[in-house]
Amino acid sequence: MLVHFPISINYRCSSRDYDINNDMRRLIQNNPAVHILGVQLGSDNLAEVVIIDQNGKIIFQKIYNEFNEYNYLQELHLKEEQRLETQRNWLQMEKIKNLRDGYLASLVNEICQLMLKHDAIIVLEDYRKSKGKAGQTQRIHMQLALKLLHKLNYLTIKGVPALEPGGLLNAYQLTPRVESLAGFANQIGIVFFVLPDYDHAELSDNCSGAQAVALKGLLLLQRINKARSLDKVDLMLTKAAWHSFLDERGLTS
Repeated sequence: MLVHFPISINYRCSSRDYDINNDMRRLIQNNPAVHILGVQLGSDNLAEVVIIDQNGKIIFQKIYNEFNEYNYLQELHLKEEQRLETQRNWLQMEKIKNLRDGYLASLVNEICQLMLKHDAIIVLEDYRKSKGKAGQTQRIHMQLALKLLHKLNYLTIKGVPALEPGGLLNAYQLTPRVESLAGFANQIGIVFFVLPDYDHAELSDNCSGAQAVALKGLLLLQRINKARSLDKVDLMLTKAAWHSFLDERGLTS
């Protein structure tokens, strides 16, 4: 028998007068310790994470196809082959939702640990505004974003005393409460959203997709650093601004 007691933290505290986005901008503005963590979900690999400093130098880069010696990429390919076979034979299809959920949960946990370790903002590709890809690709990106935002809304670290920062009673709150991505723009707390690139032909060969995502985050951070008013920072990147940024750094092919 299980008894579930829901707990509401700071339930009397009104959030109407609190703007976590502006508060986050104040924390990162002209702060040389801040790094940029870019995440890209792909097809050849399930996910890649790149962390850069404010000079664009890569300080961490890793491809995530497995966690705890469990190869999710291999298992997902196997499940997909089985699904196609069952379709051909009119058999009941085996769902892979639980497998994907398990992978995304592990990836979110890894992203949060890296963010704390490197004092980084997080940059994700925003498939809400793009018409180039849809369907399953869009859903998986949305799932990753929501899982990450929920985690960052009350982030606790195992082994930390309850009253210490990151402890059970003194968690990090890095995003507002988010039920869906509807109504949010390019920033939700410590998470920033940038338009994805489907064709990386303009990038040099040594620049990966995740590095491009992180560099877009660097461009956003530069705009925040130069802003006179944090209430009016333009966080929408145009192709022209992006290509100009790449040209300045010699990253175009």
